[in-house]
Parts: sequence; structure tokens; C-alpha cells
Amino acid sequence: LTSEGIYRKSGVNSKIAALLEEFRRDARCVWLKEGEHQVDDVSNVLKRFFRDIEEGLFGQEAHSWLSAT
Repeated sequence: LTSEGIYRKSGVNSKIAALLEEFRRDARCVWLKEGEHQVDDVSNVLKRFFRDIEEGLFGQEAHSWLSAT
């Protein structure tokens, strides 16, 4: 809550790639640690994860619902 612009700032690419790979392997076993994982790295992992979902975040079923809004 104290960080500003976390979705606009870039993190460290090597840390982002490692965390994203770990997250894709088994997201339930990923433990974020203060000091080891920076806010900017984690926010970039989240953005990349959502961006890489083939069917989109909401899927095809929600397309007509979203286009109506």
C-alpha cells in the first residue's frame, strides 16, 4: 500500500522470469518473502501471467457480457 505506481515500474527481468516459472510450476507452493521479492517484480509477474493466458482473463463466455457494458 505504500508503493506508488507498482504496475508502471519495471522489475528485474531475471527475478521476474524465475518467479514466473516457479509460479507456473506450482503457484500454491510459492511463498513471497519480504526482502527477497520486491513489489515491482511481483506486480510484473502478475501482469505477465494475465497477459499470457490464451483464452484471456475472462474467457470467451464473458465476451458478449463484456461487450454489452
